[in-house]
Amino acid sequence: MMVNELSCLQFHVVLIVLKLSFVLARNEVLILTQGLGVEAFIHIMVSLLCFGLAWWALTSFRLELFVKDIKSKQALLLRLFMALALGYVVAQFILDYVQSARMLPYLLN
Repeated sequence: MMVNELSCLQFHVVLIVLKLSFVLARNEVLILTQGLGVEAFIHIMVSLLCFGLAWWALTSFRLELFVKDIKSKQALLLRLFMALALGYVVAQFILDYVQSARMLPYLLN
């Protein structure tokens, strides 16, 4: 009888430990995914900001020297693609720079 009660108690202790470890693991996953969500939001905002700045910078570029009709849809699409390409390159540079700067403390470890 004593062995049965002890094994039942051990079983309940094991269940409690498993539940606690599941809750802790779930909280760690939630914290990790929240961090990834914030990082993704920052990436999107930096990309949009760089795209807007590239579009603004390209407004001073004299595209009419290279395009027949500056008011055509093709010229607008070309300006859009140029702004996307330039904005992407600048955003990637900024994000890579920040990521590298965040990893510098690990150099000393």
